[in-house]
Amino acid sequence: MPQLRQDQFTREWIFVPSEPAPSPLDLFIMPTGARRPKVDSECAFCPGNEHVGRPELLRIASTAQCGWSLRVLSEKRANSSGKEIQRNSGAQRENDSRVQEIIVETHDHSLDLALLPEVQFSAILRTVKERYDQLSAERSFAHVSLWKNQGKRAGAGLEHSHCGLVATAGVPPPVSKWMQQASSNYGKFGTCVFCRMLQEELNAQHRVVLVSEHFAVVQPFASPTPFCTHLYPMRHMANFAEASTNELKDLARILRDVLARFYFGFENPDFSLALRSAPTANAGAKYCHWSIAVLPRLMLVREPAQASGTMINPVLPEQAAEILRGVDVRQAISA
Repeated sequence: MPQLRQDQFTREWIFVPSEPAPSPLDLFIMPTGARRPKVDSECAFCPGNEHVGRPELLRIASTAQCGWSLRVLSEKRANSSGKEIQRNSGAQRENDSRVQEIIVETHDHSLDLALLPEVQFSAILRTVKERYDQLSAERSFAHVSLWKNQGKRAGAGLEHSHCGLVATAGVPPPVSKWMQQASSNYGKFGTCVFCRMLQEELNAQHRVVLVSEHFAVVQPFASPTPFCTHLYPMRHMANFAEASTNELKDLARILRDVLARFYFGFENPDFSLALRSAPTANAGAKYCHWSIAVLPRLMLVREPAQASGTMINPVLPEQAAEILRGVDVRQAISA
């Protein structure tokens, strides 16, 4: 019989197994993708196509033949000059001006993020932080988010490894809801619900995957999907901009480790990565805590239970954490 678990933050209920599955990896459709070439002449992000498409904001030089190791491209999408609610047949849509920047993570078309050397991975995160801080400092933007989709199952339109920053003039509705929930929990308990949860997880150790000097990686108690992995800073921080230089270095190491565990333990699955951070105006807030979620697309999305509308996760979060801890990535992360 499955057990019901409630997310202590959202209060939503999730079905998970009562006991560990005998062979949980058999539930998944493993990738069978072909190896990619180092350069693809048809790829807009590859060397030789720098003059095509989006304007370049900056590049990091390298000794590679193309002369660069990382590029940041501008992709402006202004929907309207201000906030406007549109209602049509009872539905509502919020239009807002926004700017998107694309970070091309490497010149090598064949490499995924998990395979990049530590020095390159660190350069990517430094660039993300620099662009995040600059966009956050502009008064016209209320919120900045980071996203990454790798593979078709995750919705990626291009194979070449990249991620993006999106700055919006308004706070996206999901972020507003998250802030309201966090504020409500703080009002009830007088502490950050994420700090409390993280301390409970570290004390119990059942769902902890990795711990570093500044970060912890856990499987949520009521994880809605298999191997949905959350990374939290140990120090309370509402906004990603608050991370220090040393914390950013540590983040690069532990995030690279997490992605390597998925790459080698699950045969390089498609995945989505997202930063959840408070709006710029709420930096320093005591009730919310930024985090990074890695959602591997290990199987077709399972439909919610028809009778109750409750999501079903076929893998016990404690077992998911144990499996990830057991993946040997020492050779990969030493590069």
